[in-house]
Amino acid sequence: MKLRYAPRAKADIAEIHAYIADRNAKAAAAVIRRIKAAAELLAQFPGVGRATDIQGVRALPAAPFPYLIYYTQTAREIVILHIRHAARDLPGRTDL
Repeated sequence: MKLRYAPRAKADIAEIHAYIADRNAKAAAAVIRRIKAAAELLAQFPGVGRATDIQGVRALPAAPFPYLIYYTQTAREIVILHIRHAARDLPGRTDL
């Protein structure tokens, strides 16, 4: 299955990296690698994430880091919509 990042998700990755890199560049790279690895897992196992309150949107944790990957799926692709720190409020439809 094809994996695609929405513009919002690409911006999220850049922002997460920049924020962590200000404190520790090596840690920033590790977090981004883990987020991307978790997203790659979705291409093989699209149902692994849990359903959210938003119709058609699922979430997958990027454990051991506290980020959630929000995504949708069609018959042919997984679209990563948003990546958000788990301590933040749950996103609404307008956040995705």
